[in-house]
Amino acid sequence: MGPDSIDGQAWCALVKRARDGNENAYQELYLRLESFRHCFTRQLFGNPESAYGEFVRELVDQIRYGFLRDPDALLAQARAKAMRKTAERIRSLTSAARVLSTLPKRHREVLIRAQLALYSPTRAGRDGDGTPVRRARAAAG
Repeated sequence: MGPDSIDGQAWCALVKRARDGNENAYQELYLRLESFRHCFTRQLFGNPESAYGEFVRELVDQIRYGFLRDPDALLAQARAKAMRKTAERIRSLTSAARVLSTLPKRHREVLIRAQLALYSPTRAGRDGDGTPVRRARAAAG
């Protein structure tokens, strides 16, 4: 049930339902646009499910507020939005890497552990002495 398995009239009907605030339209878009999920990898977004859900919600909001004039352009808009979000995230990570490279090693490690704790759904790095955030706070004194 991907984007190619739906014809133009069905896209128009789906966009109309989304524009009218139909919650089922959101769910159907979530399923139909699943091929875009690959854009939201764990390496870039930490929690790809959350990032993909946010992507679909933002797309539905754009439809509701009239930013999509032609329902046939929905796939093109979704593709552009996914690419833009991925590019923004890469820029953000690149900037963060530049900033981190200027810090002393110990401070860098503390920040990285705190980030892992914040964005990992499984609280990456958990061990006997607590979460990375607790260890980071303890290390910072």
